[in-house]
Amino acid sequence: MSIALRVVDWEAWAPGKESKHDWLDNQIAEPASPIPGAKKIPPMQRRRMSPLTKSALQPALELCEQQMPDYAIFASRHGEMPRTYQLLCAIDDLEPLSPTAFSQSVHNTAAGLFNILKKSQIPTNSIAAGVDTFPRAWQEAQAYLACHPDRSLMLVYFDEPLPVPYLEFCPEPKSPFSLALHLVAAPAGIRLSQQQESAGQESSGLHPRLFLEWLLKPSESLRIQKSSRLWVWSQDA
Repeated sequence: MSIALRVVDWEAWAPGKESKHDWLDNQIAEPASPIPGAKKIPPMQRRRMSPLTKSALQPALELCEQQMPDYAIFASRHGEMPRTYQLLCAIDDLEPLSPTAFSQSVHNTAAGLFNILKKSQIPTNSIAAGVDTFPRAWQEAQAYLACHPDRSLMLVYFDEPLPVPYLEFCPEPKSPFSLALHLVAAPAGIRLSQQQESAGQESSGLHPRLFLEWLLKPSESLRIQKSSRLWVWSQDA
């Protein structure tokens, strides 16, 4: 049986939802900006970052104001694909490549910049597992906290829509979204299980966004069908 994890705190961002208050009150700021304000990131560093990196780091830095985790997991299905696409277009047009864009086009950009900004040496991991990226990152959190039950970790999920030429292959996500969770092991809490080859209808929406909605308005369980797997989050009584 999987170990239970407790969400000590969380932060999230999506267009029009710049603060936890917006999520709790289900408010949407108008007009909704597709790029986070990222006020926690110093301006000199912020102007060099992609919108995706800003959306990952803003909630992560907010979450770490009270307590630094012992370990950090950054999870993104597509990573810096828009920036990589821009580089490919520059190559096709025989234009010089931006050194900053090139150095920040890798999947662990956000993880590396997080430690630089926080002047931190905590271990970090970057995870990409296709449609199952968020639950696989949760399993990584379970594994770490099972080995280190007295420690805490931060799980950050972030993604944005793919460039237009790739949308026919993968239309998700429909809009940018990021979620940062401060997790600890607990005798009772949230557990994750999976079933192979469920016959249920595939769920619409991203794992982490559906998870946050469930976290704010908990029910008996959250069941998400993606591909051939049914993922089930449940809350101990």
